[in-house]
Amino acid sequence: MRRIPIQLSAAGWDGDRLASSREYSSPLHVVAGGGAQSVPRARDASEGQLSQDRPTLAPVPRQRPDPVAPEASGTPDAPVEAQTDELKRQLNAAMELAEQYAADLATYRRHTEAELGRARETAQQEALSELGEMVHSLEQALLADGADAGAIRDGVAMVLKGLQGAFERHGLQRIDAVGRPFDPTLHEAVLVEASREHAAGIVVRELSPGFRTAAGRAVRPARVSVAG
Repeated sequence: MRRIPIQLSAAGWDGDRLASSREYSSPLHVVAGGGAQSVPRARDASEGQLSQDRPTLAPVPRQRPDPVAPEASGTPDAPVEAQTDELKRQLNAAMELAEQYAADLATYRRHTEAELGRARETAQQEALSELGEMVHSLEQALLADGADAGAIRDGVAMVLKGLQGAFERHGLQRIDAVGRPFDPTLHEAVLVEASREHAAGIVVRELSPGFRTAAGRAVRPARVSVAG
């Protein structure tokens, strides 16, 4: 029995095509009696390499369709209404609180102004009361008949001392002028005279005393003569 090797493919008995494509062929031997017998063959090395070089496709995940948004209805949602009502309530509460603070501030201002007015009135009454006492002392000195000049002088000195004490108690201080630089906020220049002892702009004489508060504000400027 003699065996003849041929190539068999799905396309038919084409020896030339099957010889060039070894991937889809398998060697068969036809037996002389009319049957065909498959004979195993050795695989080509390039066939294994080709299968390794093929890229492996990763499975594509299936995407879920986006949920269809419900159609907007004419009425707002309940949470939105609740938030709106809460904001309105907070706004009304804030406005009421602001009105209350404004009323309290106005009341406080009225009370403060009234207290300041009473304090000024009290201070004026005290000052006028002391001045009235000084006036009474001067009138008594003028009514003293037969008093010598020394006694009158002593009485006037006592009145002046009491008056100066009243000024100090009410924060009124006498302005020092002589020998100091001329200050238009405290001094009123009446004369300008030449002086060898003082430089120009220095107060030479005090013509009328001045007084200022403890804060330094002049109540009555001192009338002075300045060196020219």
